[in-house]
Amino acid sequence: MGIHDIIEGKKQWRAHLARVKALPPDYRIVYDEMQKYLFKVGPVDLAEGNLLPGIVDFFAEGAAAGKGVLELIGTDVAAFTDDLIRDSRTYADAYQDSITGKPGSATDSRSTP
Repeated sequence: MGIHDIIEGKKQWRAHLARVKALPPDYRIVYDEMQKYLFKVGPVDLAEGNLLPGIVDFFAEGAAAGKGVLELIGTDVAAFTDDLIRDSRTYADAYQDSITGKPGSATDSRSTP
């Protein structure tokens, strides 16, 4: 990754944060909580994907339609977020694989005596 890629990534992230900041307060609160959760246990490919921008798009459409955020996603924010990443490989999955020795883990390449 070159310096230009890093600079472009920062520009994109700042533009994303500006879109989040433009959301109504209740949407921003829910987005922030979802983002924290996704950064902890979310998909391994979160940085390369369109999940976070997609959430902002979805929220912007809901706000433009005059809906409250909980009306849009339901009252269980955690369940909504889990549904978004249901079929994605998460860091928790990678960690579990590494301690159980499943293929794709760090321990599967070791030879056994």
